[in-house]
Amino acid sequence: MAQFEAYFPTNFRRYCEPFVGGGAVFFHLWNTGRVPKQTFLFDNNYELVNAYSVVRDKVDELIETLAIHKERHDKKYYYKVRRLDRQEFELNDASFTGYTPDSFDEEDQRELARVFALLAKKGALVMLSNSNTPLVRELYRKFRIETVQARRAVNSDANGRGCLPEVVVLNY
Repeated sequence: MAQFEAYFPTNFRRYCEPFVGGGAVFFHLWNTGRVPKQTFLFDNNYELVNAYSVVRDKVDELIETLAIHKERHDKKYYYKVRRLDRQEFELNDASFTGYTPDSFDEEDQRELARVFALLAKKGALVMLSNSNTPLVRELYRKFRIETVQARRAVNSDANGRGCLPEVVVLNY
């Protein structure tokens, strides 16, 4: 988060995260005491949203279920559980295995840029990070664009891991 710290607004009343994912920004703001009372977290990954909801709303049940799995854990149990349909789990909302079925394509990028511009026009402080591509730079050319090095520990291509250039777009 250090590469983004200089770009966070110093004062804001509402926080909206449309693509919370692993929640790095939200949890960073939380840990530094800067999350406002009006906070809205969203993600297209239904499984991920359910996991966060279970941790927030049913943490005791989650801990009990995880304790059962811990007691039974061995190689045979692991592969048995892995084969089971996730619907059979009593607390299936805690699964992190599902991913959003839709990719984020060029039209989605254009829609995101339209929403960014609309929010900026309404007076919101808007900041987003995105891929450092010609399309992204073109879509946000009227806004402040900064380049940062973003760490990528997970990538199907081993050469894509490590620090990669990413853009931060701001209207302030």
